Amino acid sequence: MEKLTSNSAIRKKLLLFCIAVILVFIFFFLPRNQVWFKERIVSYYKEFGQQSNHMDYEYRKINRWGKAYIYSKQIAGFFESRNSRDHVLVLLPSSDYFKTRGVEYEVPEPLVFYYYTGLKTTWVGSNEAVKANWYVTVKNKALIIDSVTKEMYRDSIGIFGKSKPPL
Repeated sequence: MEKLTSNSAIRKKLLLFCIAVILVFIFFFLPRNQVWFKERIVSYYKEFGQQSNHMDYEYRKINRWGKAYIYSKQIAGFFESRNSRDHVLVLLPSSDYFKTRGVEYEVPEPLVFYYYTGLKTTWVGSNEAVKANWYVTVKNKALIIDSVTKEMYRDSIGIFGKSKPPL
């Protein structure tokens, strides 16, 4: 009697295992799941070798976030070289402003900019914009960073306001 129950238990487990294997194969043969598997799982495996050769933290950030990170770091670098990063609030125009002037810079929102660089920024439409003491513009496809004056503030708000607002 014991032998029969142990054999039937083994058969049940084997049957459940076979059903599970068949369901997994069916899952991966569906076209949408094949695309997901190739784009997500296989691509990670292929990229692992290249990424393991570049363990530098800064390199990985540049590789992941691209120009948005590079330009943000350049802006922050200006203030780091002056040792004034903790005492500034930078007014940034929208991405549209930069694109119309030939600079492919997707301006990150202030919180993301702070995550990238540790530098506080604000946008034109924000309530914090009146507190900005520095601003960024474009001249001849180069980023220009300058301090805010009252006259400049009115002019730049007018110019920045013509661009599409962020988000």
